Amino acid sequence: MRILLISTNYLPKIGGLEIVVDHLSRYLVTQGHQVTLVTSRSGARWYGVEVHNGIEVHRTYLGVPGSGWRSSLVFPLLAPATLIRLQRLVHRVQPDLINLHFVDNATAYALALARWFDLPLVVSLHGADVEYFPQKRVVYRWLLHKALTDAVAVTACSSTLLRAAGVEHSPGGRSVEAIPNGVDVDVFSSAEPYSSGQSYILAVSRLVHGKGVDVVIRGFAQIPAEFEVALWIAGDGPVRRELEKLARDLGVGSRVRFLGTVPYDTVPSLIVGCEMLVLGSRQESFGVVLLEAMAAAKPVVATAVGGIPELVTDGENGLLVPSESPEALGEAVARLLQDAHLRRAIGQQGQQLVRARYTWDEQGEHFLDLYRRVVEQQRPTAATN
Repeated sequence: MRILLISTNYLPKIGGLEIVVDHLSRYLVTQGHQVTLVTSRSGARWYGVEVHNGIEVHRTYLGVPGSGWRSSLVFPLLAPATLIRLQRLVHRVQPDLINLHFVDNATAYALALARWFDLPLVVSLHGADVEYFPQKRVVYRWLLHKALTDAVAVTACSSTLLRAAGVEHSPGGRSVEAIPNGVDVDVFSSAEPYSSGQSYILAVSRLVHGKGVDVVIRGFAQIPAEFEVALWIAGDGPVRRELEKLARDLGVGSRVRFLGTVPYDTVPSLIVGCEMLVLGSRQESFGVVLLEAMAAAKPVVATAVGGIPELVTDGENGLLVPSESPEALGEAVARLLQDAHLRRAIGQQGQQLVRARYTWDEQGEHFLDLYRRVVEQQRPTAATN
């Protein structure tokens, strides 16, 4: 098949969306399919065309009016050239379908191409495109509604996210599927532990209110100093200063280490070296970092919100605690610190789970099966036309 992926963000920018799109693209290429990816600069220096792991990557302007004053100003200048460029690309590639990942600015261009060229549109939801962006601006609410209306198939990384988007059912024969994210188990199971000389609990997260890092710090403050364990926080964001002040005010400033943004290839070592991984999210569509910790056979403590309970079974492959409860989180962490056998058992259960159900090959095959069905359903229509 010839598959056109569209995602506003991609490497070298690092995040859950970018990692999913990269691994999916690479899997499709290994299976003999042609993948063309349209994205923005995403941290790259220039717009243009490149080949990355067999994927033809086109970096171009993907702005829409209404997403900010700058976009509204430059949209009339740059959007026409983008549309002409994308029309030429579709004429040359002749894709069998379009798969849009994350409903944001790029959605307008995916919708236009699908309509102009009568191509089936698969929309893949990732979390913030349902739970945050539509509440932020009117244009994103309209784009989400239009994308879900025009799509012949909708995927999301969890059933919870499908329900939040209001598409848990499949009216009119439209395919609706929860396809979870994956993890490269070998990368995390074989990484060398981060050399620190210190026992530490790890949190890997953007430092924003929704990720609940403040809850993690408050829970950690209940852990007695006799445990001789630190809390390391990998990630950065707008509430970092507030979190640093919170740690100082709670008397654990010397025991909490803010690592800032770390290179993605350092994350496996950080996870392998930790005692456990903690995620205190207030909302979470999936929680890729939980998969990564499980792949490294590390126990996880997480809040029972969003799609997390679809991945973590309390007492088996992790410990679940209520949202907004530092007390419960602290108790769960202390329980694991006190019981090395429980830490090992939970870590091993998690690793067995990801090996069985959450590899990138497994998820890539789910997408490929969906693509095949979408293309088969489209052929009678194309023949009639």
